[in-house]
Parts: sequence; C-alpha cells; structure tokens
Amino acid sequence: MTEFVMDWVRGTWGREVLRRRIERLEDMQRRSIELLKTLKETNIAQSRTILEIEERNGVLEAAVKAWEDASARIDPNAKCPVCGDMKGHLTHIAKVDRHTGACTDVICQNNCETCGNKFISAEPVAGRERAAQLYQPDIAPKIILPENK
Repeated sequence: MTEFVMDWVRGTWGREVLRRRIERLEDMQRRSIELLKTLKETNIAQSRTILEIEERNGVLEAAVKAWEDASARIDPNAKCPVCGDMKGHLTHIAKVDRHTGACTDVICQNNCETCGNKFISAEPVAGRERAAQLYQPDIAPKIILPENK
C-alpha cells in the first residue's frame, strides 16, 4: 500500500509541476506575442520616421548641390605639380572647328607664375559642352588646337 500511495503522490506532484510549467510557458508565450506586436508597431513608426528624414535629406542635398553649382569656381592658385608653388593665373584654350569656325571644346588651363608650367587642374565649371556653347570668340583670343588624328 505504501508503494501505491507513494506512486500516487509522485504522480500528483509530477502533474502539478508539469501544470505549473505549462502555465508558465503559456504566460511567456502570451507575453512574447504582445512584445512582438509592440515591436512591430515600433518598427513601423521608426520606418516612417526614417522615410521622412530621408525625404528631408534629399531636399537638403539638392539645396547643397545647387549652392555648390552656383558657387563653383576653379582655383587660379592651384598647387603646381612641378614646383609646388601656389601662385598662378587661369587662361582658356578653345578648340575651334576650322570649317565652321564654331567652338567645339573649351579647356581651362592653370599657368604657374613661378616656373611657367601650364597644367589642367579642373574641368570648366559649366562643363565642357556648356562652356563650348557659351564661348564668345569676339571677346576671347582665338587659339586653334591641332586636330587629333
């Protein structure tokens, strides 16, 4: 009889422990589901905020690019690659079509006043094609470059 009672007590105790563990796991599952719902809502709110910030950044980037384009310039005192001095002036070289007389290309040239070196430090601010369109031959001296063949 003692064994029967002990088995019954062990079984009852074991079922009670199992019931408590199952209740604990069910409670943890409920909490996890609620936490995931909260995290999902937080994630959606953060993604909306990120999209708004990216939109504002796009506007700011466009404003900065417009300002850079408006204030772009080529430094006439760029560092000379030969002597390293930073004293110079700019000139331009226009490539003119011999048949039509139209400007096809404009290159901005830095001239070092120390050693006399001539070098290209940057593209024209307006871009080569736009600079060629804006070139005015009656104001600037004509320099005809040889054609590449």
